[in-house]
Amino acid sequence: MDSPFKGYKLNSDGSSRWNPGRSGIGGVIRDSDGNWIVGYMGNIHISNNIKAELTTLMQGLQMALARGLLPLEVNIDCKDPISLIDNDHPSYTNMLFDCRDLLRRLGNPQILHTFREANRVADAVAREGSKTSQDNSFLCLEVPPVFVVEKLEADKGRNSFC
Repeated sequence: MDSPFKGYKLNSDGSSRWNPGRSGIGGVIRDSDGNWIVGYMGNIHISNNIKAELTTLMQGLQMALARGLLPLEVNIDCKDPISLIDNDHPSYTNMLFDCRDLLRRLGNPQILHTFREANRVADAVAREGSKTSQDNSFLCLEVPPVFVVEKLEADKGRNSFC
C-alpha cells in the first residue's frame, strides 16, 4: 500500500537515560517509500527529555534543509515539543526560535505525533547515540546501521513509517 504523502519524512527521537541525565538524539529521513535517505545520532551530555527532543528535531530539520529534502513531513513520538512549537516556554526560547525558523525555511511542514511503535528506527539510533563516549557528539549516517536494518525493513512492510 502506497503512502498518500509523496516527499520525505523525518522521524526524530530524543532518549534521556535520566531526567535530567545523559541523553541520546537520533533520527532518520526516508522517502515516501520508506527508503533510507540519511540518518543521524549523537548525545548531549546532560539534558532532560524536552531538550533532547528539541535538539534532535533541530538536527533533523537542519539536515533536511541542507540537503533540500522537500516536501517534508515530521513525525515525533513526544507531544510536548509539538505543543511548545505552537506556544512557548522560557527555558527553551532559543531552541524554539531555531525550530520555528527552520520549519519556516522548509515551507512549514506538518509536525505529527506518531506512536512509539511507528518511531522504532529513530528510537534505536537515539538510544545508540546516548552510548557514544564523546559528549555533544553528532554522527551523520549515510547508510542504515546494522542495528536498524531489520526495523527499517519491517516498517516498509507495514508502512508504519507513514
